[in-house]
Amino acid sequence: MSERSVNENNKLWEAAERVAEKVVAAKKAESEEERRKQKKRIVKLVLLMTLIALIIVFASIAWFAQNKAVSANTMAVSAAPSPFELETVGYANNDYIDLFNMADPEYEEGEQQGSTSAYRTGTAQQIRWRLDSDDDDSYTEGFRPGASGSLTFKVVPKGVDSVTVNCKFNIRAFVGNYNDTTGDLESIDEVTSATTDNDQKDACNYINGHILFFQNKTTVSGNDIYSGYIGTNGLNVTATGGNTQTVTVYWKWVNTFDQMILKSTDSYNDYPLIADSGGTAQQDRDALIAYIKANYSKIFSGLSSEDQTSISSITYDNLKNSALLGALCDAYNAADQIIGVNLDYFMLELTADVGTSSNN
Repeated sequence: MSERSVNENNKLWEAAERVAEKVVAAKKAESEEERRKQKKRIVKLVLLMTLIALIIVFASIAWFAQNKAVSANTMAVSAAPSPFELETVGYANNDYIDLFNMADPEYEEGEQQGSTSAYRTGTAQQIRWRLDSDDDDSYTEGFRPGASGSLTFKVVPKGVDSVTVNCKFNIRAFVGNYNDTTGDLESIDEVTSATTDNDQKDACNYINGHILFFQNKTTVSGNDIYSGYIGTNGLNVTATGGNTQTVTVYWKWVNTFDQMILKSTDSYNDYPLIADSGGTAQQDRDALIAYIKANYSKIFSGLSSEDQTSISSITYDNLKNSALLGALCDAYNAADQIIGVNLDYFMLELTADVGTSSNN
């Protein structure tokens, strides 16, 4: 090989080595840059995970603090269990449909509220009773206007502190479906706002206006006299010092409208519910008049628009001898007729919650 060829080959090798060195250097630089980028990605990931963890911790603390605040100030949301429970005399089975199925088709008999001396705990803060006329033998034909009864229950605190419970009462109405051939009761449907039969819905509305609740009852000259009217805002029951409080409530399906307001000395009266005077008589009579004014659509059927307007200004004195009294008595009886034609069964539901309600 000539000397020139050798020199040319050496130059080529040197050029190749320089290229190789540059390639290696470039690769090394890329590797370093990649490592730096990788480190940055790892740092960002760690920071993101740390931020997420902090958000979770703060959110948990905020929820806990908020939940404690709501629990302390309102009854809308609470992490704490109810501070009381209800107990009542009756069967251990709280399924009211089963209680209905124990009844005969004529609804003349059935499980009475005081049929056993044992108390049982109601489900949640509710108790349900089937309403029967259990105080007066004259109502053997079944549950109808004039029927009355009493309900006893207990408010049981779960701790040593006193607790005030607001108890409200609602009448739930049902229709029975009978076998036309045998006359046997086959099923029971509850009447609600979703019921398609408007007459049944009206009847359900009226029964809630015609049954009244009181704290006390006495008998005077063979007639029942009630006091301590319990209005739509319910009854406050206080169990003090962790002790069980037993309560008896008296209900009455008022037979005629004039029973609600008139006194025994008035010309037109049908054994008034409330005493003429003394005790809470004046307070109860005023409360019933206020109830009638605010709830006349639940009490009367078929009133003229003029009579409806007149109700807003009624008092005991201007009603007892007025023509309006006769119209109201007729409209009250018409509502009772709608109840009797369209409904078969009735259930009283007591719902209780912590709190107070001052106005009836």
